Amino acid sequence: MGKPQDQAKTRAELAAIFATKTCAEWDVLLAKHDCCVEVVTETSELPAHPLHVAREVFFSLDGGPGIGPVMQVRTPLGMPRAPRFPPRHGEHTQEVLAEWGTVST
Repeated sequence: MGKPQDQAKTRAELAAIFATKTCAEWDVLLAKHDCCVEVVTETSELPAHPLHVAREVFFSLDGGPGIGPVMQVRTPLGMPRAPRFPPRHGEHTQEVLAEWGTVST
């Protein structure tokens, strides 16, 4: 691992190197090589990321009056056949419990 002071020196050297280019410039440069480097994005940037757009990772549903559109993340298994707004707290409790024989309907 190295001594803490050596690690700090290495981090500082790497930070100085990475500061010489923008994230976009590093992304283009490093994409040409077989290396494990990826630009770290903010959560707000994820839906517009080209990889996520191509894979249709994010989609919006109408949350109804007073809520508006709600961003959803699809599962890795594909798009939902009938995307719908997530249930509200307790909305299906009785139905689920009845299915398990816990309560009678």
